[in-house]
Amino acid sequence: MTLLKQIANPRDQQAWARFHARYAPMIRGWLVRQKVKDPDVEDLTPDVLLKIARAIRTFRYDPKRSFRGWLRTIVNNRLRDFLDHLKLRLRHGDLAKGGTTYRELLAEAPDELADSMVDQLEEDISGLVKEVLREAKKLASSHDWRVWQASRKGQTDQEIGRLFGKKVGAIHQAKWRVNQIIRQIIKKKAQG
Repeated sequence: MTLLKQIANPRDQQAWARFHARYAPMIRGWLVRQKVKDPDVEDLTPDVLLKIARAIRTFRYDPKRSFRGWLRTIVNNRLRDFLDHLKLRLRHGDLAKGGTTYRELLAEAPDELADSMVDQLEEDISGLVKEVLREAKKLASSHDWRVWQASRKGQTDQEIGRLFGKKVGAIHQAKWRVNQIIRQIIKKKAQG
């Protein structure tokens, strides 16, 4: 019976010990090459093994595909989950001192991982901006909001004034009021 079939039985401790001896160093190596810090490698390796223990019950070996490729996918998915969790902690400011920070990981990550992290961060920021603007639209007067939107589309204050039949000073005030609302929403979100 192959080791993969043996570890499908969670009670087979000897099989799991052999699996751990064979694959835990490989998992650690992959994480280290991804520039994950030692304490995090030690935390992530058992997590990956636990994910494997759960997934192996339904795993069907395909000789045309690589078991190590499947294993590496689990490692990469767990690392992605870990990085997402770090981003959330970073956003809320509760990362412990001395621990791996998302910024450190981003700075040291291989290009393809860094690109993925930046893409995810851009999505998060875009979502946050949309949320702030939805709230601001609800709080601003419809006139002020239309003025502010026109300015965001590149129209000059003079053009906006002519469009709304207002003086340039009134246009400045309308934009200022919307910007104040946006600042207050952002400050409120930053404070939790």
